[in-house]
Amino acid sequence: MRVTIAVRLTCFLLLAGLTPSIIIGYLSYKNSVQMMTKEISRNLDAYAETKANHINMYFDTRRKDVESLAHSPTIVNATTKLVLTYETNGAESAEYADMESELKSFLMFHMEALDYYDVYLISLSGDIVLSMTQGSDFGTNLKTGPYRDSELAKSVEGAATILETAVSDFRYYEPSGRPAAFVASPIYKHGVVIGLLATQMDTQAIYQLTQDYTGLGRTGEMVIASKIGNDAVLLNPLRHDPDAGFNRKLSIGSEYGMPVQQAVQGRKGMGVFDDYRNEEVLAAWRYLPHLRLGMVVKQDTAEAYAAVYALRDRSLAIGLASLFALICTTILLSRTISVPIKDLTRSAALMADGDLSVRSEINSRDEIGALARCFNGMVANIGKLFLDLEVRGKELEENAKRLMEAKLHAEAADLAKSEFLANMSHEIRTPMTAILGFAENILDGDQSKSEQLNCAHTIRRNGEYLLDLINDILDLSKIEAGKMTIERRDCQPCRIVAEVASLMRMRADAKGISFNIEYIGAIPETIQSDPIRLRQILINLIGNAVKFTEAGAVRLVTRFVGDCHGKSPCLQFEVIDTGRGMIKEQVAKLFQPFMQADSSTTRKFGGTGLGLAISHRFADLLGGDIIVAATELGVGTTFRATVDTGPLNGVRMLDDPMSATVVDAVADPGAQAILTDLHGCRILLVEDNLTNQVLVAGILSKSRAEVTSVTDGERALEAALLACDKGNPFDIILMDMQMPIMDGYEATGQLRRKGYTGAIIALTAHAMSSDREKCIKAGCNDYVAKPIDRKKLIDKIHHHLVLAETAFPMTT
Repeated sequence: MRVTIAVRLTCFLLLAGLTPSIIIGYLSYKNSVQMMTKEISRNLDAYAETKANHINMYFDTRRKDVESLAHSPTIVNATTKLVLTYETNGAESAEYADMESELKSFLMFHMEALDYYDVYLISLSGDIVLSMTQGSDFGTNLKTGPYRDSELAKSVEGAATILETAVSDFRYYEPSGRPAAFVASPIYKHGVVIGLLATQMDTQAIYQLTQDYTGLGRTGEMVIASKIGNDAVLLNPLRHDPDAGFNRKLSIGSEYGMPVQQAVQGRKGMGVFDDYRNEEVLAAWRYLPHLRLGMVVKQDTAEAYAAVYALRDRSLAIGLASLFALICTTILLSRTISVPIKDLTRSAALMADGDLSVRSEINSRDEIGALARCFNGMVANIGKLFLDLEVRGKELEENAKRLMEAKLHAEAADLAKSEFLANMSHEIRTPMTAILGFAENILDGDQSKSEQLNCAHTIRRNGEYLLDLINDILDLSKIEAGKMTIERRDCQPCRIVAEVASLMRMRADAKGISFNIEYIGAIPETIQSDPIRLRQILINLIGNAVKFTEAGAVRLVTRFVGDCHGKSPCLQFEVIDTGRGMIKEQVAKLFQPFMQADSSTTRKFGGTGLGLAISHRFADLLGGDIIVAATELGVGTTFRATVDTGPLNGVRMLDDPMSATVVDAVADPGAQAILTDLHGCRILLVEDNLTNQVLVAGILSKSRAEVTSVTDGERALEAALLACDKGNPFDIILMDMQMPIMDGYEATGQLRRKGYTGAIIALTAHAMSSDREKCIKAGCNDYVAKPIDRKKLIDKIHHHLVLAETAFPMTT
C-alpha cells in the first residue's frame, strides 16, 4: 500500500510535536507545584516567625510592666500596711477597706492601660490579700488552699523562689471561668521581699494576636497549643472553629494533628497534612520556649495551589487547541510542498533545453523556497558570465586610473620629502660648517686669545642653534603623538611680553628696524597659562616678523578680550610688521610642518618651517588660535594669536600695563656663568663616552669637586658600594643612563635595592618628559639632559648637597 507524503508528514509532526509538549507540560506543572510549595512554605514560616515575635514581645512587655509596677513606691509602701492590716484586722475591717479603696484606685488605671483582667497582692505566707475582681480566689491561701495547683499559685511560687518575675503557662483558671496566664513579681523594700504582685492577663488581647490573618488568604489560620499531661490542648479560637480554645485537644503520639503535636514537643518544621476539617493544608510550625507553647500556621492547599491548578487547566485547553491546529497545519503543509516541487521540476526541464530566461516561482522562504532561489540564481549567473567580462574590463580601467593617481601622490610625497631633507641638510650643515671651521681656527696656534674666545662664542651660538632645531623637531613629534603636556599656572602676561621684547629688540636693532610694544585697554595682572609655551609663541611670531622685515618697524599689540568668539576671556597678541607680505596661496601653507611661503623664502632667509606650525599647536593647547589677520604684498603682515586666560576671579586689572612690570636685563647668551664652588664634594661620574667624560669631569674639576670616573654601570655599582663600605661614600653619583654591559637604569635599581640612599642624578640625551619619569622611577633623584648646561648641572649638584646637609628626605 502506497503511503502519501501528507500521511507520513502528519504522523511524524504529531509524534514530534506532541511528545515534547506533553513532557514539558508535565515537568512544568510539577516544577510549578514544587516552587509554589516552597514559596508558600517560606511565607508561612515568615508569618509564624513574625507572630512568634509579637507574642513573645507581648508577654515580655507584660512581664516588664508587672515588674515595674511591683517596684513602684505606691505598691511598696502599701504592701506592708495592707498585709499587716489583713493579717491583724481581717478584710472586713474599716482600716482594710480604706487602704483597699486607695490602692484599687491606683491599680485600676494600670489594669485599663495594660489590659489586665485582675491584679493580686499576695503575702509571703501565700494569702491573697487583695484582688481587683474579688473573685472566689480572694482571701485564699495559694500554698494550702483550693487553688494551690493553679497557674496563679505556680507563678507566685516561681517568683518567690527565684526572686524574679515569673510567667505561668496559659491554662484554664477556675475562679475567673476563662483561660488565663499570670505574671508574678516579688515586692522589695530595703532589699527584702515583703510580698508578691501578680496579674492575670486578658485573654482577648492574646486572642487578637492570633486572629489577625492578614497574609493567610481566605483559609489560613494560626493555632496556639500547650502540652498538658499527654495531650496537646488548643488554647485559642480558630478561624473555622471559634470554640476550639481549650475544647480541642490531641493525644501525643496519635496520627491526627501531627504539626500541633510536634510544635508542643519543641520541634520546628513545615509540610502538607490533613487538618481537623479533613482538609489538606500547607503548615509551618515552631515552639515558643519562653512561653512553653507550640504554634502552627496553615493554609488550605486548594487556595495555595489555585494559580497552579488554573495554569494546569489552561495548559490542557491550549494543548487540545494546539493538537487540532497541528493536524490542520500538517495537511496544509503537505499541499504547499508538492506544488513548488512540480514547478521546480518543470523549470529544470526548460533550462536543460537551453532556455536561460526561465525562472522558478518562489512562494515561500523555507528550504524549497531556498532551492528555488538557488536554481534561479544559477540560471542568472550563467547569463551574467558574459556581462562580467565587460564589467571587469571597466574595473581594470578604473584600477589603472587609481594607480596613476597613487603614483602622482607618491611622487608628490617623495618631492616634499626631498625638499624637507634638502632644507634640513642646509639648516644642519650651515651651523656645523661654522662649528668645524671655528674649531679649526681655535686649533691654529697663530690666533690671539681674544680671537680664540670669539671663535668659542661662535661655536657655542651655532651649537645652541642646532639644539633649538632638535628641540623644535622633538616638540612637533610630541604634539603629533599627543604627548605634549601643558602646565597651567599663575603667570604675569606683562612680564612675559617685556622679557620677549627685551630679547627681540636686540635682533631688531641688529637689522636696523624699530621694535615697539603697545597695550590697548586694561590687562589682567595674572592669568592661568603655560608661560614657557606662551613665550615660545611670541618669540616665533616676532622672530619671523623681524626676519622678513627689511625696513620699517615691528609692533606687538596686546589687548584683553572679554568674550573671545563666544567662549571664555582671552588675551590677544597682534604682531604687525612692514615686511614683504604674502599672497593667499602662501598663507595656506604657513601652519603646515616643514612648509614656508615658497622655496625662495627658504633659500633667502633659511629656517625649517617648524616655528609657525609648533606655535599654532601650542596656541590650540592653550585654548586659543593663531591666524593671519591681514597681509598685503609689499605692505606687511599682521599675525593674531589668542590664549585662554583661565578664571579671573579676584584678579586685578592693570590700567597702565606698560609701567606695571620691570624686567631684569636679558643676560648675554655667550657670557660665562659664575659656577658654584663644590670644594670637598666627592662625585662619581659614570659615562661611557670618553669625550663627554672628559668634558663633564673638567666642568666639575673647575668647581673644585673631587671626581672619580668609570665607564659602565657595573663598575659604578662596585665603586659606590666600596666607598660606602670604607665609610666615605660619594656625595653625588652622575649616572649616564645609556651604557654597555650594564645601563644606568639597572645600576641605579641595584644600588637602591642594596640600600644605597645617596643622591643619584641621571645624565641622558633623551629629552622627552617620559624619559625623565623613567629615570625617577628607576631610583634617580634628579635629571639633567644632554648637551650639558654647566650652570644647571652645578646648581643641581649644589641643590642636592644642601638637601643632604639639612637632612631632607631624598626623592626616590
